[in-house]
Amino acid sequence: LTDYEREELASIVAVMPYRTHAPTSGRSSDLTNVLFIGSRDQVVTAFDAAGWTQPRPPSFRDRLNWIRAVGELRGDEAAPMSVLLLNGAEPDMSWQKGLNDVSKRHHIRMWKAAGTWRGRQMWIGAATRDIDFAYWRPGSRLSHKIEEDIDQERDKVAYDLAFSSCGNILDWTDRGDVPRFTRNATGDPIVTDGRMVAIELNDCHTPRLSTETVDATPVPQHGDKLQRFARREILSARNELLRTNPYWRTFEASRWIVYSIRQRKHRTPDPELLSGSSTAWLDYRQPPN
Repeated sequence: LTDYEREELASIVAVMPYRTHAPTSGRSSDLTNVLFIGSRDQVVTAFDAAGWTQPRPPSFRDRLNWIRAVGELRGDEAAPMSVLLLNGAEPDMSWQKGLNDVSKRHHIRMWKAAGTWRGRQMWIGAATRDIDFAYWRPGSRLSHKIEEDIDQERDKVAYDLAFSSCGNILDWTDRGDVPRFTRNATGDPIVTDGRMVAIELNDCHTPRLSTETVDATPVPQHGDKLQRFARREILSARNELLRTNPYWRTFEASRWIVYSIRQRKHRTPDPELLSGSSTAWLDYRQPPN
């Protein structure tokens, strides 16, 4: 970008809302951290090429599939996502990249922004990564706990689309009003440098797929065959016996219940609500020409 284009983009980012809210409680939740420039079709093409999928709508059949995934110790690539509101609106699109465990996944919610940048549509996204289950927290008996450093997920989205050649990273724009430390609607801590990444999308006629990439550099091996065999069996046993069995999950649920009860007794007010300085409900405004 030229200096003028960078200033123009920064002025657009500055007036965009940076905070989502839970629909029922109205509690402040995830921070927006990604700006996409392009059409809906370009967004869909880019995320498809990067290996992301759209979640299924919630249903009884989906709940059964989710329970089956837990029992089979596998992931669910199209599991439903909870709804968050931005300026009172539900997401226009949501995307996720599942892992081999239903308690973990990459995901992003996206809303169409008002106005355009150089005649092209804009989409604002809030990207976070689920890392575990959490129990008996505000608004839900069972929910996901997110990685507190949300900049990691922002960067994950940007580099995934850049790798596929469907997106070009334009700039990392600072936002002075964004809190560097806060919490989401279920109480998870959030840490960020406050920047938003702007990604320009293209038609992506010949995307680069991760499955087509071959790493020519072999992974270094540590120890002889016997040591590697023993290490693999120990790690597998620890995972199977200590982490993914019903007894561990029961202990984990009990621990979270006790933690939640203690948090309720010592809950402190949201500093953003006390200060009245939150600008999360700002409407989109047409950026200056």
